[in-house]
Amino acid sequence: MSETRRSYPDPENKYLKTANDGTTTTKLPAILPNIPWSDFKLGLGKVKPDEKTGKSKIYSDVVMKGSNWVISQWTSMNVVLEGVADAVLDKPPRMINGRPERRIGHDFARIGLPKTSFAPIFETLKSIFPSILDDISATRGYYWLNASWGVTGSPGKFINAGENKVRHNTFKLYEAMKMISGSSSMGVAAIAMSVSNGSEMKGGKMVPANSKYELSVKIHNMLHTKKVPYHSPPQAASTGFEVSDDMFDQAEVLEPISNMGVMMTDMAGAFSNVAANPFFGSTSGVTNNALLGQNNDRLLL
Repeated sequence: MSETRRSYPDPENKYLKTANDGTTTTKLPAILPNIPWSDFKLGLGKVKPDEKTGKSKIYSDVVMKGSNWVISQWTSMNVVLEGVADAVLDKPPRMINGRPERRIGHDFARIGLPKTSFAPIFETLKSIFPSILDDISATRGYYWLNASWGVTGSPGKFINAGENKVRHNTFKLYEAMKMISGSSSMGVAAIAMSVSNGSEMKGGKMVPANSKYELSVKIHNMLHTKKVPYHSPPQAASTGFEVSDDMFDQAEVLEPISNMGVMMTDMAGAFSNVAANPFFGSTSGVTNNALLGQNNDRLLL
């Protein structure tokens, strides 16, 4: 699939509704977990450079592909938009490299994706990109991860029932957070997903720089149905462990830092043959032939 940023109409009009202006809307049968897994496959688009952020990255869109239709966004029930405390929301941004930092509750949010909808998708991606879930926390029923609020020039939209059950929309994540006031919002959400990797130029082509693949998620729409007390696991520092006297007796003595410079000089001088000197030269790189570096279309069963 050469173009995966847009959806391809469904001729039978079963999963997608196409308006006169060409815009498409996902219909209820295609909303996870309603759609049977046998009705679609995971599709990965052609590898593209990340031209918007200025970072040396390449990415490939993850889409839903039917027999003759493609949906570029994933819509699911029971998605959780985690609330942020007012003390965090109202904290002024720091300046980093001359720019205001990206802030949770303003530019991105932490969301919970239900395993009933996304476990088969994530496990399939993991079978090809083993590191894809490394930065994602998991609880009994949810995957928790950070997601950008929309894309550049097109922010996400939060939809809720206002006074007298009137539909209310806001494109400001900050306003949505204020409305749920520290709780979390459960509802129906449409997200876009892509697999990315750092990149480098080899043989005139952009190829993966390493084996670390990441999942990037963007929230396009969120329909609030109810407040819930759900929150992601706390991201705490690792804990220590008790060191007993018997355990400590097994520890070897290390030289103080003040003596390390002398030791390194003596060791380097002991190698008269430059070729045998372990402090000379560097190891060669390893060519990464991972799937993301192959500029072709793929379907993941």
